Amino acid sequence: NNVTDDYLEKMTRYIMGLAVNYTPATARGNFDRLLKLYRTQEFPAAQKTFYELASAVESSKNTTAFFIVKISVDRKKDEIEVSGTRKQFAESSVIPDEGGQKVYYINYAVENGRFMLINFTEKSN
Repeated sequence: NNVTDDYLEKMTRYIMGLAVNYTPATARGNFDRLLKLYRTQEFPAAQKTFYELASAVESSKNTTAFFIVKISVDRKKDEIEVSGTRKQFAESSVIPDEGGQKVYYINYAVENGRFMLINFTEKSN
């Protein structure tokens, strides 16, 4: 159940692309693809969280883009830390976002050679 650093980086970039890069038209589809990565036990809670976010994005018409600066893998904790800059837009205006620097955590498991998402969280300040 060991995977390479390259594989973890590719999965991280894929997850980040789905979870924090979206428009009102793409959010729900992105989140549906992301949810397919979740381990069965964590799926219901993740589905509720991401469907609520999709509804909020669709109603507010916000667009979000995240630019990765650094990916750090902690294999002992099965955790990936992703830092970067987030930009949010409402129609054509940038939404101020405390400097835009964000850190996200991806908790994962590899079971029978398959990457499974356990948790995706934004670091709180």
